Amino acid sequence: GSGIGGSFNLVPKRAPDTDLNRITLGTETGGQVYGAADFARRFGDGFGVRANAVRRDGESSVESQDRQLSMFSLGMDYRGDQARLSADFGYQDHNIDSPRPSVTPSDRIPTAPDATDNFAQSWTFSSEKDLFGVVRGEYDFSDNGSVWIAGGFRDSEEHNSLANPTLVSSALTTRAGDATTY
Repeated sequence: GSGIGGSFNLVPKRAPDTDLNRITLGTETGGQVYGAADFARRFGDGFGVRANAVRRDGESSVESQDRQLSMFSLGMDYRGDQARLSADFGYQDHNIDSPRPSVTPSDRIPTAPDATDNFAQSWTFSSEKDLFGVVRGEYDFSDNGSVWIAGGFRDSEEHNSLANPTLVSSALTTRAGDATTY
């Protein structure tokens, strides 16, 4: 209900016709390290497998904000002359300690803080886990007729404790930067 419009067309990764072996390693400002892997194979004319994994861990560029992300996905497909089958499975575990909150102004727009400042409470966190699976089958009866069936599941779990501050009206306080939070 709060989106401004538009849509997403999420297309799962598939194994290309040539083998794929890709590893990415890196660091980000603040000391976060990450690694990603993308492997794909086709077996014979029709069957393909593609696996992706990501791991990020450490302090982000925002002071005292730690992030951890683990993700794995597996996509399998079969491309026949008349039949196409696919299955996709994935898991994601994402945790943030002291996530920098959104600030709600009351009667004035505050000066933007330094990009590395963190005004989050030390006890705030966000923890999300997601597991999903999708299977799909298509069959062409003729050049003008086909049938398909698809199904899937998703199991998600989210826990968080967040505190988004509201700036106190400047008419009620003599100090700049006073705020309330819940």
